[in-house]
Amino acid sequence: MNDMVLVESRSVNNVLVDGFYGDEEAWFSRRQGGEAVGYEDPNDAIAKIHKRHKERLDEFSRVVSLSTPSGKQEAYIYSLEGVLEICRWSRQPKADMVMDALYGMAKSVMRKGYFSLMSDEELYRV
Repeated sequence: MNDMVLVESRSVNNVLVDGFYGDEEAWFSRRQGGEAVGYEDPNDAIAKIHKRHKERLDEFSRVVSLSTPSGKQEAYIYSLEGVLEICRWSRQPKADMVMDALYGMAKSVMRKGYFSLMSDEELYRV
C-alpha cells in the first residue's frame, strides 16, 4: 500500500475518527471505528467480527504502519465498504449512526462529484 494521508478527522458518536486516503480509497482504523460504534474494547470486538466474516472483510482491510502520538504502530484499517460491512454485523445501537454518517459523506461525493473539508463558500472563492 502506498503512503496513507490523513484527509479528515470527524466526530462520529463523540469519537474523533480519522479518515486516511491511500490507493485511491478512504480508509479508517479498526480501533476508531470500534470506538465510534460503541465497543468498550474496540480492537477485540472488531477483530471478532472480522474473524466471523473473514472471507468478506479480508477484501476490505489492510495492515499498515500508522503514525501515532506514541510513534509508528501496525494497525488494521478498513475501506469505507469494510466499515459498512462491520456496521452491518454489529449489534451495537450506534452502528446505524456510523452508517448514516458515512452514507452522508458518500452522498455528498455523489451529489457534488467530490468531498471536501472546505465549505462551499471557501471552495467557490478559490
